[in-house]
Amino acid sequence: LEQRLRTAMAAGMATTQDPSVLVPALLLGIQPHHSVLDIAASSAERPLQCLDLMAEKDASGVLFVNAMNAKTFICISGAAKRLQGASPLCIGTVGNGAKFPCMFQGSEQMLFDR
Repeated sequence: LEQRLRTAMAAGMATTQDPSVLVPALLLGIQPHHSVLDIAASSAERPLQCLDLMAEKDASGVLFVNAMNAKTFICISGAAKRLQGASPLCIGTVGNGAKFPCMFQGSEQMLFDR
């Protein structure tokens, strides 16, 4: 059972979350229409909580996630696929958050709600 759970978690089909991770996402008041940037996703827990809070049919929000490693990124992308039509747009990168570039839409710098 433990091995099956680990395999499902690695594929993004199942998740477990530490209760302490739930608090910041809830305090931010994340809504399905928000633009959210998680620049230092060292584990998948916080971005997965954001996805869950943003999940709604026809969600217009965007979740930008910079994962610290490929394993975390794969878990997040699997969860976004699992939500299918109910998830916001999820854009991900893998790398050091301290070196994350500014993002622009045309000539205007993008700003984030949360």
